[in-house]
Amino acid sequence: MQELEYAKPSRALGDVGQTRTWNLMIDVIAQTGKCAPGETNFAKFIVEGEKRYWFHIALGRDLNIDRTVDALGAQLEEVSD
Repeated sequence: MQELEYAKPSRALGDVGQTRTWNLMIDVIAQTGKCAPGETNFAKFIVEGEKRYWFHIALGRDLNIDRTVDALGAQLEEVSD
């Protein structure tokens, strides 16, 4: 029972120190290429080049009055295979 009493303050402090952010990573694959003139079917897109990026973004969890969230930071990282 004494261990349980000892854990209570640390749990309470853990809740106070918890960061209020969502950290997201978006994997982006950007392709360059072309379609034949007048072609409207993107299934016939010919890929000529490709780059991959990771977009990291930190968002505040708290809603603003206008029901938006704050972007706290963002970073774009090029991925090399």
